[in-house]
Amino acid sequence: MDVTQQLQQAKINNSKVTVTIIGDKIFSGKVINIARNHVKIETSHNSEVSLWIESISDFQVSNEHNSEAIDD
Repeated sequence: MDVTQQLQQAKINNSKVTVTIIGDKIFSGKVINIARNHVKIETSHNSEVSLWIESISDFQVSNEHNSEAIDD
């Protein structure tokens, strides 16, 4: 599965994801939207970040499912 498919599956499963982008910035949270070439992730404290999928250098899906609160 490519990164886009993994992100879509994480969104369906409501799983927490950890994404590292080029430049070593790390974002964790819930996938809330996927478009053609970017993904929007809801991080802790209800903030959102939109990332270009092609900028993702590492991607992990947590086995835990998100509840109302998202841990850092």
